[in-house]
Amino acid sequence: MAMVGVQAALMEAMSFAGPFDKIDANGNRYVNGTWIHGGATEVKKGFIRLTPDRQSKKGYVWNNQVLGRQSFSAILTFRISGQGQKWFGDGIGLWITTSPNYVYGENHGFVGDFTGIGIIMDTFVNPEHKGGHKDISIQYNDGTKSLDTLNDETKIGCDAAIRYYEESASFSPVHSAARIKVRVDQNRLRVDVDATNQGSWTRCFEGEIPFSTKWLEDATIGISAATGGVADNHDILQLSTFEFPDDPAMTQVDSDTLMHNLSKDYKKWFNEPSCQTDCLIAVLTKEIENFRIESEHKLTDLKEKTGNTISKLREAEQANEDRLQQIYQKIINVVDNSLDRRVADTASQVKAKIDAKVKNAPSDGSWKIPFFILVIVLGSAGFMGYKKYQELRKSHLL
Repeated sequence: MAMVGVQAALMEAMSFAGPFDKIDANGNRYVNGTWIHGGATEVKKGFIRLTPDRQSKKGYVWNNQVLGRQSFSAILTFRISGQGQKWFGDGIGLWITTSPNYVYGENHGFVGDFTGIGIIMDTFVNPEHKGGHKDISIQYNDGTKSLDTLNDETKIGCDAAIRYYEESASFSPVHSAARIKVRVDQNRLRVDVDATNQGSWTRCFEGEIPFSTKWLEDATIGISAATGGVADNHDILQLSTFEFPDDPAMTQVDSDTLMHNLSKDYKKWFNEPSCQTDCLIAVLTKEIENFRIESEHKLTDLKEKTGNTISKLREAEQANEDRLQQIYQKIINVVDNSLDRRVADTASQVKAKIDAKVKNAPSDGSWKIPFFILVIVLGSAGFMGYKKYQELRKSHLL
């Protein structure tokens, strides 16, 4: 039931928004003391990147406090974008769950057998899922359903164009985003979507939650994302959590969104007679903020692309080195075998000559001196040949 006339503030411990200026002992940014992150997730100054636009990545950000109430509401602002025009995925999951800790899994980065509610922003249409597809779908689980069971259930939710193609002329790291608004009122759930972050909300889903009215008291909030054979950048820009389902404080988020979108046409304000000094300062401040957001997004993508290229070059270099080592070993084996055969052949020839010499030699022992001379000559030649062979191997000519 909505709380009429209640003026409640933002639940700070269960909310976050940039700039993320906190730095840990290792020099890395983090959200704040009530949120942990891991996997592929990186906290940037202006956004949280759960996964880069790379295959087989999982990342999460998770709150470490329980909600401790039977009703609440939240607005999640996110950006799903990437280089793929036709193939991309997988998506983001917003989790309200009594599962005690985050656990890696195949359910958009989380497990399938959780307990609670999952609101999934799914950008990949998987034909293997018997339950069909919704761009935004709702998962209910009492902990007994497997991921296969959830995928086979008929999807509930709605479709919405919440993903952006970064090569499109209309894409903007500053203004290309989407939002969902979640209201939990005891055992009733309502989800609205603002697909373009313009302040235009559309009802996506409303229905009963199949749990007791007190289940939410022990629940925590988490967000995860995953990529598989296809990929996308999955960025979280802001999460605003409120105490009540229709909290009056939510209107401030919409007001901020409106002002944010007005900054697209910031230049026109310089020609407005009504925009005096304070107005111009506000416009310029917003434009500086937007420039920083856009620059960070581009620099992050450049860093990831460069890192990926360097990684591929290193892999190729190692593969080439391994191949050269294999070829070198084959050459050594051939040379060794050839040398063994030559030594054996020479030994056989020497033995045959000695045998012939002995057979034809007079019995007075006069053959012994030539024999010893021959042995010394052959021994010296063999030693010099072996020494030369070792020198060639050390110089990598063999």
